Amino acid sequence: MSYRKGVLVNQLIQSSLWLLAGGVVLMFVGCQSTVYPPKEVEKTLALSMVQAQKHLQAGNQAEASYLLNGVRQIDSEYPGIDKVLSQIDPRYRYRKSARGINLAWRVPVKRHFFTRLLLYIPDRIFDALDIVTADVNIGPGVYAEGHVTRMLQVGGGGKATLGIGLHTQRSLGLENLDAGGIHLLLFGMEGAWMAKVGTSGVFSGGAGNVGIQGPKDEIYQKVYDYWGIGGSVNAGLVGAKVEFHPLQLFDFILGFIGVDFLHDDFAHSRGLRFSERDITLLKKMSRYAASRETLRRYHLAMKTTEKQQKREAGKNKYQFQIKDEVGP
Repeated sequence: MSYRKGVLVNQLIQSSLWLLAGGVVLMFVGCQSTVYPPKEVEKTLALSMVQAQKHLQAGNQAEASYLLNGVRQIDSEYPGIDKVLSQIDPRYRYRKSARGINLAWRVPVKRHFFTRLLLYIPDRIFDALDIVTADVNIGPGVYAEGHVTRMLQVGGGGKATLGIGLHTQRSLGLENLDAGGIHLLLFGMEGAWMAKVGTSGVFSGGAGNVGIQGPKDEIYQKVYDYWGIGGSVNAGLVGAKVEFHPLQLFDFILGFIGVDFLHDDFAHSRGLRFSERDITLLKKMSRYAASRETLRRYHLAMKTTEKQQKREAGKNKYQFQIKDEVGP
């Protein structure tokens, strides 16, 4: 009798684990369930290209580069993008960094000595606040994870939350985060989209990631800190997260001797100047980038369109040849 009970308990545990794993996968898929039509994606990319060229004409190379990066993240072979990028000074071109989201995307500026002196103390205060980030949030979700850098991460789930607190890149304010996935040490799959409004302005980013996690993965350039140590939990409609950022501590220490390791000091840089239209386009592109199905459908549609164009071009060429041979 005890043997049968043991077998029954073992089967029950196995079934529960399978249900849990299945639920996590379903939540991962559910968080990416919004699939955007290829025509909408194409229109957004076209408008982003126009906005980028307007910024170039106004001399805002960093802003143009940031918009173009959004386009390239979705379609690296978008027509004309390489030509526009070639007009941007290499210093302002978007590049992935192992420092990831810690590295602030700001424009270097030369300020007067007394201005830099006045900003010295505020910069040290903000550097200190960057070391630990935390927030409390509301929104539907079942999510729990812990990590000692993203090389050692365990947990998963799905959530769509709005949080208030201190976030990355000196942002004290609100953060909207939609995320879903599962992680086991260095391996994982996750889709995430984030938008925040706070003391650093408006920022949004999104990406999907499957497989071995690396610091230069897009999701760690736009959403999470690869080197962070912390965790988050969401149960039902409430949640919280806290994270320690080692690179920010390093930046804080170096700041006392005038070294801006993460390029976030107000004394040496300014924020990006985006219009409302720019912000809307960036938000849309970050959502597309976080949806693997949206990207798959877009690229499939583009391939089909290219085939049709080539077929039509070949057909027209053949018709012209016939006309030339037969005559009017």
